[in-house]
Amino acid sequence: MRCVECMKIFRGNKIKVLSHVSKIIILIFSSQFLLAGCSLSVKNNDDYRYQEALGFFSPIDIEPLLEYQNYQQKISKLIVLVDESVSMKRNYKGISKEKYLLVIKSRMFETFPNKRPLESIFLPFGGHGQKTLHEVLLDTENYLNRSSDKATILILSDWGKINKESREAVEKLSDKYGNGLCINIIGIGNNHANKGLTTWENCGVAVSADSIANPIRMADFVRKVFFSEPVDSDNDGIYDYMDNCPETPKDVVINWSGCQRNSANSHPYYKIESSLKMPVKNIIVQGG
Repeated sequence: MRCVECMKIFRGNKIKVLSHVSKIIILIFSSQFLLAGCSLSVKNNDDYRYQEALGFFSPIDIEPLLEYQNYQQKISKLIVLVDESVSMKRNYKGISKEKYLLVIKSRMFETFPNKRPLESIFLPFGGHGQKTLHEVLLDTENYLNRSSDKATILILSDWGKINKESREAVEKLSDKYGNGLCINIIGIGNNHANKGLTTWENCGVAVSADSIANPIRMADFVRKVFFSEPVDSDNDGIYDYMDNCPETPKDVVINWSGCQRNSANSHPYYKIESSLKMPVKNIIVQGG
């Protein structure tokens, strides 16, 4: 009789123990699931290294704008200096800095009009056995002197590579070519870490990769780098596509349509009444 009671007690305790063990297991799995969810949430939302920055990209066709406003292509040769240093392998918003800049470069070429001629030359720097940025900058003279094509330099790099030596190389090129050679930079990483960048003096454009990742800003970047401002044939300050009087004489007062005031093409609002007209010699300028 006692054995039967002992067996009942043992079985009851066994069931209780298994029940407690199952609860503990469920609690452990639940906590791990919650922690994994929190970790995923942090990676996706709070940590910039895991934020998606390069979404869908559909390039803007800027050719109609270039034709309508009579933009002139000023660059037909592009010399691209590509940073292949170890720092470019580091993670940046989910991918390496190297891949990030490659995507930006691809978007730039997608935005550049297909019907326009453009020769591209790629020169790596910073990698194992490769030259430094300032050495490659000076080497670009070999390509600049080969033809009469209008060229520009584009640096794809970590901001940290813009140092004293690279700025000195830019100064040497600027002394030789002047504003005839513009040096542009698409930088990646922390641009605040490079205080020397503020002393970079050149006619080129310096932007962060993040700032031109979307189609609108990329289109504006391509327009600034490769094309000049719209033509103003009569130099009256009004672009030809807006100028209703394209042959305005010099030293005359014009309106916003590019026409001389009181001319047949002048808007009535801008016409000066004849009673208010007076010879220039009768106008007295009061001194302050």
